Amino acid sequence: CIQFPGTRYLIGRSRLNVLKRTTLKTLLDIIKTNKMEEDVVFNSQNSTVHFRNGSEIMFIDLFPYPADPDYDRLGSMEITGAFIDELSEISYKGFEVLYTRIRYKLNEYNLQPKLFCASNPAQGWAKNFFYRPFVEGTQKENVKFIQALPTDNKYLPKQYLEGLSNTLTSGLKQRLLYGSWDFDADDYTLFNYDALSNSFYNEYFNNIDAQNYLTADIAELGNDKTIICIWKGWSLVKLIELVKSEIIDTAAKIKELLNYYHIPINHCIIDSVGVGAGVASILRGCIRYLGSEKALNGEKYRNIKAQLMYHFSNQINTNQVHFNFNYDDSLVQEALLYKKEIKGEMAGVVSKDEIKQRLGRSPDKIDAIYLRSYFAFKKTNANRFTII
Repeated sequence: CIQFPGTRYLIGRSRLNVLKRTTLKTLLDIIKTNKMEEDVVFNSQNSTVHFRNGSEIMFIDLFPYPADPDYDRLGSMEITGAFIDELSEISYKGFEVLYTRIRYKLNEYNLQPKLFCASNPAQGWAKNFFYRPFVEGTQKENVKFIQALPTDNKYLPKQYLEGLSNTLTSGLKQRLLYGSWDFDADDYTLFNYDALSNSFYNEYFNNIDAQNYLTADIAELGNDKTIICIWKGWSLVKLIELVKSEIIDTAAKIKELLNYYHIPINHCIIDSVGVGAGVASILRGCIRYLGSEKALNGEKYRNIKAQLMYHFSNQINTNQVHFNFNYDDSLVQEALLYKKEIKGEMAGVVSKDEIKQRLGRSPDKIDAIYLRSYFAFKKTNANRFTII
C-alpha cells in the first residue's frame, strides 16, 4: 500500500467480526508500532483502512453463504492483491473467485497477481491444493507452500511455546506445534486418525464375518463419483470408482459385481437419494437407503445416517475394519471431516454440504463405505430389507 500509491487490497476470513477481533487488531498494532497513525485512517463503517497516498485495505467476510455459494458478491470487485486468513474455513469456490478479482493497477505498476493465504493444518481442499503437492514435489510453478512453525516466530513468548507443549493433546500438538497436516483430533472427531490409518495395514485384523456385501453411493449430476465397495465381512476388498456413469450402466456394473463375488441381492445397499433411486429401482431386492430416515431400534440419533456413521467410526476406532488396498489420503480426509453434532439428546453429524465446502468436492468414498454398518443391524431389523 505504501510502495504503490492508489492500490487496493483485500484481507478476508470466514467471519468479518472474527477478522476485526484478530487480524485487524494486529495490523493496527503494527501501524502504531511504526508510528504511522497520521498516515492511516480506519473507517469502521465500511471496514476499510485508508492510507494518505490513496491506497486502501478492505476487510471482507468470505463465508460460503448458502444464498451466495458462487460468491457473486465479489463479482464486480477489483483489487491489487489479497490475503485470506484461516484458509481452511473458506470454500474452494471463494478462493477461486477471489483470485480472479486481482487485476487492479497491475499493469500500471508491472505487478503479478498474488493471493497470500494462512492456515493451521487441516483436512480439506487447502491440504490438497498446497501441502500435498509440496510434499510430493508436484507444485505448480505459480503456487508455493511455505511451512511456518510457532518456533519460527521470534516475537512469541517462550512461555507461550512451553504452554503449547505442556497443555495440548497429542493431535492438537502435532497440528499446532509441529505443523503436521495428518492429524485432526478434537472432542468432536468421530474417527481416530491413528486407527483410521491402521485400517490400511491392519495385520491383526480378525474377520469374524465370512459373508459378502456390496455398498454403493451413486453420483449426482456434476463431478461426483459413484463409489462401489465390495466387502468380505468387515474387510473392504475392492473399491470401484465410476465417473459420469449413466443409471443403466451403473446398475449393470453392480449386477456384474454381485454375480462375480456371489453377493446375494439383500446384501446390496444403495444410497437412494436422487439418482440412486433410479439405480435401486433396477436392482430389485436390494436395500434402498435414505440417510434422513429415523435411527434403528429407537436409538437417540438425529437420523439413520448419524447412527451408522457413529457405529462405523467405532468399528474403525476399535480396529475391527480392514481396507485391503494402499493408504488413501483422500478417504482419510473425508472421514476426518465428519464431526459429531449434539443437539439436546440427539446425536448427529455435520452436513454433507458443509464437508463439500471444506473439501472442495463430495465425500464420495466415506459415504459409500460407512453403509457397511447397516448390516450390523440385520438380525434385529430384518424388516428393513425392502423388496423392490
